[in-house]
Amino acid sequence: MKVYWSCLIGPVERSQLPNGADSAPRIAADRAITQMVGYQPANNWSGWGVTEERKEAILDATCRELARPKQRKAKATAANKRVTARKARPKSAKRTS
Repeated sequence: MKVYWSCLIGPVERSQLPNGADSAPRIAADRAITQMVGYQPANNWSGWGVTEERKEAILDATCRELARPKQRKAKATAANKRVTARKARPKSAKRTS
């Protein structure tokens, strides 16, 4: 399975950031990942354009995505229980719900 690494740093006052301020951390992350896995990642995005509102949206989306496997497993378990209950019920028994 292919995965993506994410990192959110801040807050920082925009007035304290020089032009090109995203370059140094992006290059450092790229070098570290390349050294770790042995090849340069195909994607490397960074920027200081994430506001507080966008940060919350990113964190919410990340948390939802992390919860999905658990939700899928819970749905599958519930579906399996329904199938098992139907199989266990005698054919002559009437369904009440």
